[in-house]
Amino acid sequence: MTTRTVLNSVALALCLTLTVTAQEQKVNQKDVPAPALAAATKAYPKAQVKGWEKETKDGKTLYEVTMASGGAKWQVVFEAD
Repeated sequence: MTTRTVLNSVALALCLTLTVTAQEQKVNQKDVPAPALAAATKAYPKAQVKGWEKETKDGKTLYEVTMASGGAKWQVVFEAD
């Protein structure tokens, strides 16, 4: 199993957990904090961003990005900082 596959699996599990407990709000990419945007770009440089959502869980603000590449689509969660 590749590192990318493991990371995607962990991210998916985290997303499923957060989806149940977090409140989500769609946001424009221009409203995503620079550290979260940079982390997404660095982790998935060839992926196309489909959309962002802002979530609050346990008082912490998180940003979930939906991405696609090569026919696959996935979601990853990043902290605001």
